[in-house]
Amino acid sequence: MKFYFIIVFLTYQCLGIAQSIAYNEKALNRAKNSSDSVLTAFFGSENMSQSIRWNKSKSFVNCQTKSGIKLHKFSEKFEGKITFYDLTYEIIIGKDMVFELRIDCSPNFACALWSGSYWQGKFNAYKKLLNGDFKVNFQNAISIGIEKGIAREFISAELNLEQDGNIENLDDYYWEVKDFRESNSQKSIYQINVSTGKVSEKKEVLIHMH
Repeated sequence: MKFYFIIVFLTYQCLGIAQSIAYNEKALNRAKNSSDSVLTAFFGSENMSQSIRWNKSKSFVNCQTKSGIKLHKFSEKFEGKITFYDLTYEIIIGKDMVFELRIDCSPNFACALWSGSYWQGKFNAYKKLLNGDFKVNFQNAISIGIEKGIAREFISAELNLEQDGNIENLDDYYWEVKDFRESNSQKSIYQINVSTGKVSEKKEVLIHMH
């Protein structure tokens, strides 16, 4: 009788674990679907299907457990009360990953783009890029970086909106092109207007404290 009770107890324990994992998997899928919907509404279905890719390995679930807050990858099994989801997407042009997008989702699957004027400018910049609104595209920016003496494998090209710029004004967007390697020496950063192609240069000095 005792042996039978142990078997029954372990069976229910295993079922409980399976149900927990199944629920987590269902929750992850709902968060992913909600996040996809937000991005599709913002970027359009064509851009979403052709140029935006979810990165599962860089997406996380924040959980409240008995031992405190824990962060788990979407690919990991986990237990605990979910406090929020953090999903990462990549904008792909050709073979290049040109930018990472982050989406936050609440436990009830309400998802939103990162807020604030900086991120609003970023998201609108890459939306306009994918829509073909800029005369200077990603490859053009990379080519200018190479012309300025930066090795292709070390070039970073990122879109920005001018401080206090208007998100509807194309002239207020620019590419920032630089050598992404850390250095204690002075290095050049090139700003390229997306409409005119005008290039301006500024110097940056990175000082690392040891």
